[in-house]
Amino acid sequence: MNLFQNHHHKGFLGLLAGSIAVLFAFGIFLQTGWRSCRAVLNTVSGDADKLKDFTADLVHFMDITGQIFEKLHLENGTLQNDFHVEDLQKIDEDRIWFYLTGTVLPEEHDALDASASAEHFAGSGVTQFYTQSDRCLWMANVNSEEGIVCFPMGELTLEQPISYFAAKEKDGRMYDYQTQDTTWREQLEHDTAYYFGEERITMEDTWGFCQRFSTELRTAGLYRVVNGHTSQNISDLPSNGTVQGKPVLLQSTAIGETELFYSTPECSIALEGYDMEGGSVLFLYLDQHNRLTADLVNKEGVCTDRWQNIPVELEDFLDTWLPIPDISRMVCSDLSQIVLLLSAVTAQKESCLLAMRIENGKFVTKEIQRCPVNSEPILVQLNRTGDEVLEITESVREFATKNHLRQGKTPPDSYVEGYRVTVKAFPDGEVLYEGDLDVGTQRDWRLDWYTVTDRAYHVTYDRNSLSIIEEEMP
Repeated sequence: MNLFQNHHHKGFLGLLAGSIAVLFAFGIFLQTGWRSCRAVLNTVSGDADKLKDFTADLVHFMDITGQIFEKLHLENGTLQNDFHVEDLQKIDEDRIWFYLTGTVLPEEHDALDASASAEHFAGSGVTQFYTQSDRCLWMANVNSEEGIVCFPMGELTLEQPISYFAAKEKDGRMYDYQTQDTTWREQLEHDTAYYFGEERITMEDTWGFCQRFSTELRTAGLYRVVNGHTSQNISDLPSNGTVQGKPVLLQSTAIGETELFYSTPECSIALEGYDMEGGSVLFLYLDQHNRLTADLVNKEGVCTDRWQNIPVELEDFLDTWLPIPDISRMVCSDLSQIVLLLSAVTAQKESCLLAMRIENGKFVTKEIQRCPVNSEPILVQLNRTGDEVLEITESVREFATKNHLRQGKTPPDSYVEGYRVTVKAFPDGEVLYEGDLDVGTQRDWRLDWYTVTDRAYHVTYDRNSLSIIEEEMP
């Protein structure tokens, strides 16, 4: 018995020691392997001192799982690296998210509840109640890191009745009627994915958001949250109706309160609101003639300046599947400036940059710069005087496995081998500096084609096991 215990104990210790050795070896591998892939910025042409006017941050992922990455920081012309092997938790506090729901109209609620049929699920202890109606109240739930608001958007009369269900849980909790049928969304004027902007707008003592389209009950524009709720607040709200005699919080209940902060009669579609310095907000919208316009709005909700008829051809940025331009804000050094990237809908058309800088509630820079076809930057930044711009674009290379090449298929995958860093005069586009930001993948891992005598090889790596694989071409 003792011999067995000792033998078992020694086996366990051996296994433990082996595991520690593997972890130690993996740690050494990370230190000497992946950590050796340090980014280097090499000047190609121009004056490297031009970089000193910019401060930029970039995250470069070194594997497909997003767990191995470098944080690259450019400041005063010097590049700094910070290597990580971990989950990159990105909680973007400048974003909002939303969803739309459908429920029964308050005036029909009790009658529909009285005629509902019940279905009991014995295994779970849940009972569901079903009813139908050809009318629908659609609601919006808008969320940010600071809270939740919920409000009605409008009423619909449907071509065919849809089903609504309520549920009684095993513990006795009751939930009000809502629908899982999405056919009601087909009667909305716009795609449900685009009803609200993505930016959380900072407002005095609270937050706000952009509602893009006007509805029966609400106007397109910028909204201020008067009082939001948390998930805990909502669960503590008192009931205001009943389902099958049990008290519930009705799905038609407005939660929190919002007020229209800014809009204008010229606004046809509100695109987005962006924080600017001094509590100002840049309101971007399409006017009634489908022309792009930017209003600078102070913290009291008053327009202090306007860039009207911005000269861009909107047909380059719209398509049947994209009802509004694809616009993203680029990182800038401070809130006195903003650079917006309008992404073209096809690679054959030019994307463009809108750059604005403000002082004392007025635009002092209003410029447009076209991007070369199929060369859209991932980071753009104006200098403080607004006459030079830093652009960083990805250097992407495609690769293929031996099997794909044998079958004559197009290379199925690609990777970012580095970045092109450019400083240009703004807005005329004269190149003042160019550099290659080598992130190390190409240099250290040889993820590339090369030739040995008359035989070509392709080298790649297994992104899951972090091991190198060499494949000989047929």
